[in-house]
Amino acid sequence: MKPIHEDDYNAIGNQHEQVTGRINDMLIELQNHSYATGIERGKALAKADAPNITALQKQAATEQQIQRACGSLPEGWTIQIELENGAGYAVLYNPQGGTTDFDTAGESIAEQVSAATDFALAAQQNGGAR
Repeated sequence: MKPIHEDDYNAIGNQHEQVTGRINDMLIELQNHSYATGIERGKALAKADAPNITALQKQAATEQQIQRACGSLPEGWTIQIELENGAGYAVLYNPQGGTTDFDTAGESIAEQVSAATDFALAAQQNGGAR
């Protein structure tokens, strides 16, 4: 077998480098495209799930405030959540069984429970029921 001429060997090496370089460039382009597609798909999924996420955040906030009230309402104070078509209210009862007057118009149930808990705690610190 005849040895390959040095010029032919170099030409084959150069051709190999060019082809390898093009393949690497194509792989990088494919990776970038895949990444961008993944990002766009992720954005679309997040946008589609946004209403569910908002609902879950609202539920979590309500649960958090209910747990806070259960753990920190002064003795004898109670909060009842009253629901009707189109509205819901947190009603705070003092130890004597009377309702209290705290303003929560337009607030969510979580905010109302929080305000009721704060009201009861403040009333206790001030020496009794209001």
